Amino acid sequence: MFWGRMLDRMEPWREMEKLRRDMNRLFNEFSPAMYAFPAINIWSDSEKAILTSEIPGVDKNELKISVLGNTLTLEGNRKPHEIKENEVYHRQERISGTFKRTVELPFEVDPDKISANYKDGILIITLSRKEEDKPKQIQIS
Repeated sequence: MFWGRMLDRMEPWREMEKLRRDMNRLFNEFSPAMYAFPAINIWSDSEKAILTSEIPGVDKNELKISVLGNTLTLEGNRKPHEIKENEVYHRQERISGTFKRTVELPFEVDPDKISANYKDGILIITLSRKEEDKPKQIQIS
């Protein structure tokens, strides 16, 4: 009799644990799609903007960077990992396929003064501000 009442009292905890597991599974399945790929950071000063992006597994020949005015577009392709016939995924979170990110920069960019480096899966793009778009210091007479 005693053990029966104890098990009845624990039943809500089992249901809560099952709910927690189901919620974790739900968020794990949808979390990669919630974020734009590739993730980028941009910071600037009065002379330039710097964009960094972590895109491991992408061949630099698969990347295309273009700038028009103050808009930068980054395109590329990350090929999926090829699994063998007798292999099975246990978890697949890394996004593969083609991607395209377009971002608005805080100023117009000089297209002749753009540099891009890609090493160890990190892309660094330095974008110089157009001379005519730079703030002018006004002398007071």
